[in-house]
Order: sequence, then structure tokens, then C-alpha cells
Amino acid sequence: MNCNDTRPDFVDATFFLGMHDNDPDRRMQSLDLFSRMQMRSLHMSLEQVGLCDDVIWHRSRQEQDAYYPFMDNLHTLMRIERIGYTRGDLSLALKDPRVRHLPPSQACTIAQVINCNGKLHTHDPQLLQDSSFHPWLAPVSLQPPLPFPAPLDGLYQDSLCLTLALQESRYV
Repeated sequence: MNCNDTRPDFVDATFFLGMHDNDPDRRMQSLDLFSRMQMRSLHMSLEQVGLCDDVIWHRSRQEQDAYYPFMDNLHTLMRIERIGYTRGDLSLALKDPRVRHLPPSQACTIAQVINCNGKLHTHDPQLLQDSSFHPWLAPVSLQPPLPFPAPLDGLYQDSLCLTLALQESRYV
């Protein structure tokens, strides 16, 4: 990944799964980002991608069958750069006093964003409430989301038989 990009956008599992959040405000915030970023690049750590899968694999077969066609097509159509943590990310997560108090998944995620001077789109209340992370957190959008292009929008509508509480979209 080229960390010299102008403030790359990162998403975590809370924000990706936020498209299926049972809270309408969080769902609209997530949908707004993903519907507007069709031609731009998003970054997501491999661990956060895996956390999303882990959440969905614990749902019913019917919910999985409705969800995965949308998710698979979204990952194919969008430029979502799935990246691993670097030694620098791990070092910052373990040693930086701003970060080291967090659980490992959160610490590595925010460390990756800090090292790339990115901005993280998250619904994680612990990260949102900690003012030391505000320089690396993306502002919340209050715009209504655009519909996804066809046929992705139809797949999204079908996938809404699966909804999640925020606690289900975080690895807790």
C-alpha cells in the first residue's frame, strides 16, 4: 500500500457491518460512505475483513445466503485494499501510550491508520470517545446515502434480512 496517498480512507468491521446495523443512523452513515466511494479506494486490514466474516459465519444459513452475494459483489466492484499490518503498526500498537491500552485488534487497526496518516471510519465507541484519536477519525457524514448501482442495490436490499446490533459488529 502506498501510504503517501492523501489521507487514505480506512474502514473497520464496525463500519463495514454498519451497512446492516439495526440502528438507522449508523446504517445510513455506513451506507453513505460505501455508496459514494464506488470510484475511490478504501483500505481495510485483513484482520478487520476476517472479523466481518467471523460475525456473519455465526449467523443462520439463510442470513448468510442473503448477505454474501451483496458482500461478494461489493468487494468485487469497489477498490477495497485489504492490507496486513506492518512491523511498524505492531510496534506502535505495543509501545505508543495513546494506543497500547486498547485491545490488540483496536490497537493494531488505529496504529495502521496513524502510520499511514489515514482517517478511520468507525462506529467503535471506545475509539470515537478518545479525543487522542480524533486526528485519525473520519468525520461523520449526515448526508442521505445514494442507492448502489443495479444490480448491487437489489442484492443489498435482499441482504437486509440480516441486521446486527453494534456489539455484534465488534470483536468483543
